[in-house]
Amino acid sequence: MLRTAAPAVALMLALCGACSAEPTASSAPPAPVAVPLSRQLHAILQTPVAIGRQYVSPPTRTAVQGGRAAIAYGSDLVVVWDLATRREVIRLRPEGEVEVLELSRDGTKLAASGGMKRATLWDVGSGRRITRLPTSGKGLFFNRAGDRLLLVDPSATSLYDLSARRRTIFDASSLPQAEGYNFLGFASDDRTVVALADAYWVRWAAPAAPEAIDVDFSAVLGGLSGDGAQMVAWSWVNSTTKLGVIMDVGAKRQIASWLVPDQPAAGPSFSHDGKRVFMVTDQYTGDQPTSTLLEGLTRPDMRRAWSMSLPYEEAAAAVLGIADGFITVRTPHEILVIRDDGTVELPRGRDRSHLPFVGKWRVHGLSMTIGPDLRGTQVWNAGPCPAGNGMCAGHAELIFRMDPQGLIGTVSTVVYKDEAGRVVAGHPEPRQGDSFVLERVDTGVLRKRSPTGEGNPHLCGSGAQAKWRTECDI
Repeated sequence: MLRTAAPAVALMLALCGACSAEPTASSAPPAPVAVPLSRQLHAILQTPVAIGRQYVSPPTRTAVQGGRAAIAYGSDLVVVWDLATRREVIRLRPEGEVEVLELSRDGTKLAASGGMKRATLWDVGSGRRITRLPTSGKGLFFNRAGDRLLLVDPSATSLYDLSARRRTIFDASSLPQAEGYNFLGFASDDRTVVALADAYWVRWAAPAAPEAIDVDFSAVLGGLSGDGAQMVAWSWVNSTTKLGVIMDVGAKRQIASWLVPDQPAAGPSFSHDGKRVFMVTDQYTGDQPTSTLLEGLTRPDMRRAWSMSLPYEEAAAAVLGIADGFITVRTPHEILVIRDDGTVELPRGRDRSHLPFVGKWRVHGLSMTIGPDLRGTQVWNAGPCPAGNGMCAGHAELIFRMDPQGLIGTVSTVVYKDEAGRVVAGHPEPRQGDSFVLERVDTGVLRKRSPTGEGNPHLCGSGAQAKWRTECDI
């Protein structure tokens, strides 16, 4: 019995060994954990990008579609990234400051417009410029098929057919008003353009004339669902009552509404899957706005799922960008990446690199040096010395720290010296403890914001273009 049992026991032990928690040499490696695309985008936005040895402007615009992100860096560069691998697909040089950026749904076409006073259309795969269109394009919308591009301009909104290379101008002559249209994008048929216009909304299927649909309220801010079947909008019933409303675009009827107590600051938007609505409102204390509130509302009861308060910036409302599973929120200081459930990809301000601020910066009569250890110095012409010993210069030691606003500098020590290098007294400013904020506005250019706001705010580094050197008066 023992002789016949031994082989069976050995076999059982071998089988149990295959089930052991301990890895064996023949075990397959574990599958890599997929990193959320929102986290990948956040990491890209936090990473300084360079052309040669010069860092370009920080990210100023972004568009996310088809697993790709197009990011504009001021007027220096547009980079299209593959989010899953966090690798560059292509680099493109814009023809001026990029104010509007849009990717087609499959990520193969890119449109940009802004300071160049025209829109440019590129093929992402080859980097080939498909065409330039004679409009500034204050809004750009691809249809889902990527064969039509809507270019929104206050004076000449047009629809460009990429296949036929034909442009059709929006004609409002058959409509109740000649201007004031807020275009939202394409309806579910992928051909009809939708716009809001105060007491009515518009459907336009070029080349046919646009159609006006009356509503019982005033609405100019809104957005379309990803499939173009529904529209969400702010509505003003009267001077004191504001509603959020959802319309069925095809049936031309309202299907939901809810009370909005705050002051609208930007157009509401649907999440990519249509299950949530994102709203942006300004918060007031008396007559003064104090902060901007971003909310995620869950359909169908429009219950607030999460909210986030942002610093209020005059004439600089937050701008939302919708992606699959997350949104981007552009503020004057940074681009936030927020998941649909309200989770921010890393706390604001963390991992923001200070490297683009490192170096020597000048404006007429002043020079500032910032080191990689976030310490620096500032020397400036302080005018005649109080005791009449020629001209004086101020010398300050600075300590910096990163912040969502930019780089905050604080004066740790300050002295004034005469032409012989002797320390003198009598100059009241700046003082120990005074602070200021440095913002990057272009390659090699900083803007200084201080409580007094006096003097030329710009500082130029070695990479500043000639126009900025003139601005810095150096």
